[in-house]
Amino acid sequence: MTEQPMKKGMSKGCLISLIIVGALVVMVVIAGVTCYVKRAEIAKFGVKTMITGLKTQVNDNPVEGIDTAMFNAVSDAFLVRLEQTEEVDIKRLGVLTQTIQPIMSNKAIDSAEAMWYLEALVEYYPDLEEFLPEVEQLQDSVEVLE
Repeated sequence: MTEQPMKKGMSKGCLISLIIVGALVVMVVIAGVTCYVKRAEIAKFGVKTMITGLKTQVNDNPVEGIDTAMFNAVSDAFLVRLEQTEEVDIKRLGVLTQTIQPIMSNKAIDSAEAMWYLEALVEYYPDLEEFLPEVEQLQDSVEVLE
């Protein structure tokens, strides 16, 4: 009987597995670096998507006591300002996102949530206050509804 020579190196299956794992690791690292570098743009995109969704909800189901045109004007002005802002404070944008998320989880927005949302936008960019009617009028309309 003749002896077969011992194989040297890895089997083809092991080599293919290592290549696939290496490629996946490289892709994960590239994705992580890209997300880190583009985190401001990703955060802006997320906030834009949330605000657009809220505008759609309010347009489809108007909130009693809240002027839909004013709601849209404040939202649009916020989006324009956000787009014009070069460097975004990710932490502040995160707080704004956390404020908007519970409002979005409801399928219908009530007047208190609409006020909470508008106040959050004005808190982020105080100059948007010019779009809001007098605060007393808004609070009176919310109190009447409650």
